[in-house]
Amino acid sequence: MTHTQKISILVILIFALPLLASCGGGGGPEDTQTDEAVGDPLPDTPHDPVVDDVSGTEDVTAEAQPDTVADTPADTPAEEAAPAVVTVHMTAGMRFDPADVTINAGETVEWINDAGVPHTSTSGTACTPDGGWDSGTLNSGQRYSHTFSAAGTFPYYCTFHCAAGMTGTVTVNP
Repeated sequence: MTHTQKISILVILIFALPLLASCGGGGGPEDTQTDEAVGDPLPDTPHDPVVDDVSGTEDVTAEAQPDTVADTPADTPAEEAAPAVVTVHMTAGMRFDPADVTINAGETVEWINDAGVPHTSTSGTACTPDGGWDSGTLNSGQRYSHTFSAAGTFPYYCTFHCAAGMTGTVTVNP
């Protein structure tokens, strides 16, 4: 068989195999694949690679997949978003940044000490702890997280720098 004949056969196979694969059944619901997690029918897709007799390599053509939300079916359930984490930085200027944050119940606030001095995140007012949470001493680079399960307004302060005004508030929506 000549090289030209091999290429002609290859071209015919490239165009004929997908057509033959789509003619394989009666076209009824029994011929569709089902995504068991969702129950949505998936289209039949040919998965037969074409092997080039000359080089021995496979030519596999991938079909385009949706890559945006607009390309997905409207009845596909959305993935549940993970609860948000809001970050508050503890600064060398003896401040929380931002000092006041608003989150939803079930979300988390993470305090990060970016300063070269120790800080705390302690719940309470007027530099007096109320027992809600206390990070303990956080040295430079250390972090502390607290998840808020109930709605409300929660004042907090740094035990070392409260008198210097290092205070904040977490407002939690239901």
